[in-house]
Amino acid sequence: TASRIRKSHFGKVVRLYAPIYFSNYCVNNCVYCGFRHSNKFDRRRLTIDEILAEAHVLKSWGMDSVLLIAGEDPKTVTAEFLSQVVPEIKKLFSYISVELHPQTEADYRKLFELGVHGLTLYQETYDRELYAKLHPSGPKRNYDGRVSAPEAAARAGFYNIGIGALLGLYNWRSEAISMYAHTLAIRKQNWRVRNQFSFPRITPMAG
Repeated sequence: TASRIRKSHFGKVVRLYAPIYFSNYCVNNCVYCGFRHSNKFDRRRLTIDEILAEAHVLKSWGMDSVLLIAGEDPKTVTAEFLSQVVPEIKKLFSYISVELHPQTEADYRKLFELGVHGLTLYQETYDRELYAKLHPSGPKRNYDGRVSAPEAAARAGFYNIGIGALLGLYNWRSEAISMYAHTLAIRKQNWRVRNQFSFPRITPMAG
């Protein structure tokens, strides 16, 4: 039934997007993540020119939807930096989304006004006790700040809100129910929002 309804609205269409990972620096120390602060490896921040060079390559491949993604890097992932990048990216792509650490509602609104309309933010796990163990240090340790960020983005105007749990950290049935409840909470106050779900899985990482 779901397949029939989808095809009646969209036809035989698959929407593709490509990511631009512009910084793998991170101040968080999430125990499951290869990018965690304590994991030592050569890191890189792209300059604005390097980001745009990546964007032009993706555009030349026919991509029209791009995801800007980075670790929690206070030196680069700022509203000021993004305000320089997004208008240039917008000249190339019809749709921009971001996968960044939680922003303030004011910063989300600024990004929305610049042309960013999609947000993806994984809660990783909805179990508070486990969440605290898995995030021993860094701003990401703030459970409530993270779980409330998608709603702040919705209030700021974002109309595509993506959430997800990292399957393998906790019981997947519990996580699925929690994602559903999280979605209902977001939609209760922001009924025009279109929700998206991701189901990332634990995989081996260096370190």
